[in-house]
Amino acid sequence: MTDRRPRREFLARALTLGTTLAVAGGALPCCLLRVIAADAPPDKRLRPIEELAYCGFDCETECDTYQASLHSDLEAKRKIAERWNRKYGLSVRPEDVACDGCRSRTGRLGYHCENICEVRKCGRARAIASCAACADFPGCDRQLWQGWPEMRQRTEHRRRTRRDGGQPAAPG
Repeated sequence: MTDRRPRREFLARALTLGTTLAVAGGALPCCLLRVIAADAPPDKRLRPIEELAYCGFDCETECDTYQASLHSDLEAKRKIAERWNRKYGLSVRPEDVACDGCRSRTGRLGYHCENICEVRKCGRARAIASCAACADFPGCDRQLWQGWPEMRQRTEHRRRTRRDGGQPAAPG
């Protein structure tokens, strides 16, 4: 008869590790996240910075205005119009809410992206792929970073895990 204890110990440790990882969720170490991302299907991998907004925001998956435009969701557009009207003192109609993303080639941009976002304007003026690629980013004090520190953290993460293999853009 064979001793099953090593197998049981292995299974118990694997179960403990699996439970720990499931509970930890977003706190997985970056190296483990990279391994998981590399094995993920292409549509679930981190997108290259050239496909994101200049600030690192993923318009296609994180922006309610983009999603409402993509799906012609009039109810979502109504809520967005109400929010813009209240926040910016506008009188936007729901049918006028449209955005094809920060890097839109159609010219359809959300109000904030087109009129307010200093980060987008700066990125376009510098002709960089992303703020994550900018040599001046570590010291950048644009209003966007002050108002949304989580976006700054996301861009700092993107800067550390650059996928385009390039060097940060020169200052200026």
